[in-house]
Amino acid sequence: MPDIRLVRIDNRLIHGQVAITWTGTVKANIIVVVDDVVATDTMQQNLLKMSTPPGVAVRFFSVDKTIEVINKAKPEQHILLLSRTPIALAKLVEGGIEIESIIVANMHEGDGKKLLIEQHAIYVDQVELDAFKYLVSKNVKIDAQMIPTTAKDNLIPFIEKLTF
Repeated sequence: MPDIRLVRIDNRLIHGQVAITWTGTVKANIIVVVDDVVATDTMQQNLLKMSTPPGVAVRFFSVDKTIEVINKAKPEQHILLLSRTPIALAKLVEGGIEIESIIVANMHEGDGKKLLIEQHAIYVDQVELDAFKYLVSKNVKIDAQMIPTTAKDNLIPFIEKLTF
């Protein structure tokens, strides 16, 4: 089983909070970005690599590639797993990857999206809401938290109340 130290949803993927605060707090030495678009976009990869702290490796995998390789991680690889949305994470769980908990931050506004929780700027569309509901049905703990020193807000009551 891979040593996944943190699973985080954040539209921005790798940025200051993730690179310095979260990576350091969970003592991750590898960031795995799970995103089908970024996995094939070298420009986005290069930009994200610039935000990665020294000494921390970064990999960009599609959902399918992540399912294929994550369980091959070496014990000394301490993973911070990042995704833009819960959709990719739901697919990982469907593919047999164990995820115990998820920290959610920044899911941007957009067409067809509703506010899930204001203080964390989390907006979802129906597909993302369904992905969250699937994850909850698989006993995945889901919290909102910007940085490790702030309190967590359990998202499950918000997920269960939101309807489209």
